[in-house]
Amino acid sequence: MEKVKNGKTRRKLKIISVVFSVALVLAVLVSLPFIFENNQLIFKDEQKTVTHKTESEGEEQNQVSTASYVEGLTLAQDENGAWYCSLNGAIYTDYKGVVYYDNNWYFVENGWLNWGYTGVAYSGYDGKWYFVENGILNWNYTGFAYSSYDTKTYYVKNGALIWDLTGFIYQPDGDWYYVNAGVFDDSLTTLVNYKDVWYYIENGKINWSYDSLFYFNNEWFYIRGGTIAWDYTGYVYFYGVNYYITGGWLDWSHENNQNL
Repeated sequence: MEKVKNGKTRRKLKIISVVFSVALVLAVLVSLPFIFENNQLIFKDEQKTVTHKTESEGEEQNQVSTASYVEGLTLAQDENGAWYCSLNGAIYTDYKGVVYYDNNWYFVENGWLNWGYTGVAYSGYDGKWYFVENGILNWNYTGFAYSSYDTKTYYVKNGALIWDLTGFIYQPDGDWYYVNAGVFDDSLTTLVNYKDVWYYIENGKINWSYDSLFYFNNEWFYIRGGTIAWDYTGYVYFYGVNYYITGGWLDWSHENNQNL
């Protein structure tokens, strides 16, 4: 009888020891500065917490955010009629881009539909960029558009940004604008070779009236009528000095330029 009692006592002690060990492990895990999520080690202080309200309860809750587009984003209206970006019935504040709703794409920012935005907008749905006008994607627009994402100006055709475009675009103002990989840079002043012709670009546009020398790639060239004047040989007056040009290029070895 004493042996049976002792056996029961030992079993109880083992159970208590196991429970205590599990509790200790759990306490240690809770105190760790990181967690495991999707087979990745994530430090807790790197988690981003956002506050949102549920449609059904109107209560504020905290939720770990992915800070990007997620499947299921749509639009919904609050009790005041304002439109917001909704994810599973909650305001989703961490996406800036277009959201599909009722056969249209709308621009959301900081969780709300931004009716005042006109410019380039990202689509997390397909990873492409589009043109938004007054908060709605405009498929009919072709032209230049500003991006609030990086403050650059892009060329858009039929509502979509054209990344692979490098060349000149004629605009209604009568100017030819230079676009490089879909980007227009209004601070660019340089020479650009396009279809074997060197054009003089000033502030992103061809300057057809420029008639002077221009320094490019460690050489001086004579520009006339917006292009290098390869057919010109003679003097060009530039900042008080007459330089002799041979075939559109200032040749410092020419005898007429030796004493300059």
